[in-house]
Amino acid sequence: PPPPPPPPPPPPAVQNAGAYGCQMSDVVVAVKCSDLTKGELLLLSSPQSLGYGYRSSMFKRPENSGRYAIAEVMVRLQLEPHPCLTYGPLSQWQHPDPLTPAAIGAKVREIRDSKLPNPDVVGSAGSYFTNPVVSEEHYRKLLQSHPQMPAHATAEGMKLSAAWLIDHSMLAGHRCGNAQVWERQPLVIVNRGGATAQEVISLEHEIVATVEQTMGVTLRPEVVKIQNP
Repeated sequence: PPPPPPPPPPPPAVQNAGAYGCQMSDVVVAVKCSDLTKGELLLLSSPQSLGYGYRSSMFKRPENSGRYAIAEVMVRLQLEPHPCLTYGPLSQWQHPDPLTPAAIGAKVREIRDSKLPNPDVVGSAGSYFTNPVVSEEHYRKLLQSHPQMPAHATAEGMKLSAAWLIDHSMLAGHRCGNAQVWERQPLVIVNRGGATAQEVISLEHEIVATVEQTMGVTLRPEVVKIQNP
């Protein structure tokens, strides 16, 4: 019999998905889920219970793997637009007045298309690594060797750009078989045609080792690897 289909990707509320200056935790009010180990239905409605952080939540903690099934995600949206334009290209955008959600959406798609591969043309695993977060002390040490290294402060520490680290490790366009680092956005690994899982993983290992050697920073994959039974 054919192998069972892979499980769906984690919902945005699990991943705390975010892009272009916003993330799910900005709007999530509560999450209704089942605790599969106890057979209980829970309503998590506090920041402490949800445990949101950068690309993380309480659902992603190792001890909670496979424990919860999310039934509902409740979000609070605003009736009047209050755009967040803190993301680099958006903050420099000479936007129209009045500024509408449609105009922002069109600009975001323009930015996205200029950097990311078209999934209808080139297959990819999307953003492959999370942006590493280091202590301020570590960041100051890194600046001694790499004074142009960008970063911004977060509650967890200084968040670095994984794409910048990969690019400045001279890995943009680097290939392992048919798996390749996307030239215009080095955070993305693409399939140039017939790439195997082993080629993708080998490329991942090369990227991690090279960035660690040249930049002194350890990258961590964002993708979830699934093994066939």
